[in-house]
Amino acid sequence: MTVEEFETSALDRLRILAEIESSAARNRSWDELREFIGSQCRKYMPLNPNERRGEDGTIKDAERRRDHLSHFVLRLAFCRSHVSPSLYTVGNH
Repeated sequence: MTVEEFETSALDRLRILAEIESSAARNRSWDELREFIGSQCRKYMPLNPNERRGEDGTIKDAERRRDHLSHFVLRLAFCRSHVSPSLYTVGNH
């Protein structure tokens, strides 16, 4: 795992979480929210079903690894500090 992979996976997940929060603030309907967040997930954190992986499983394993990595990176970040507005500033890197 590289530092870049560590950072980009966390930032991509943070983008998705920020969009969920933003969508809630805009009072989007459930259908609009599901469609919009689905497109954001496909863009930043694709996680395809088992049928779509390669025979050796590498695509699915890489996607799942990235998903798990980003999840725990953000858990570490939020456990070590109070929620800070700087954590939601995704585009400044």
